[in-house]
Amino acid sequence: PKFGVSNAGTVTNVGAITHTAIIAPAQLTGNTDDWNPTGLSTARIIRASTDASRNLTGIVAQATGRLLTVVNVGAQDLVLVHAATSVAANQFSLPGAGNLTLTQGSAVQLYYDGTTVKWRLAA
Repeated sequence: PKFGVSNAGTVTNVGAITHTAIIAPAQLTGNTDDWNPTGLSTARIIRASTDASRNLTGIVAQATGRLLTVVNVGAQDLVLVHAATSVAANQFSLPGAGNLTLTQGSAVQLYYDGTTVKWRLAA
């Protein structure tokens, strides 16, 4: 199907697509509100880990439309908690008002919705 996009030329990929804005903050050792790891402002991917199953209730707000991928690289669950104890503008708005558990090796892509001032699932 067409989506109103035309291509008048050729696109050639001459190398791998890489992300240079990857951060690996210190392990979360407690439930966390308003997470603001060093490097967040320029990060595209956060490699997160926890010492036990931990709740993450929000990430410090970013620009409207900002995409951020969170990857659980640890052995314990990281639980994104819907509309909980973080400042309202840093909270997650998750489908069905439920929580989202990132198990070992799983990832989620979030985008910052400036209209509702919440992090939402992009993928």
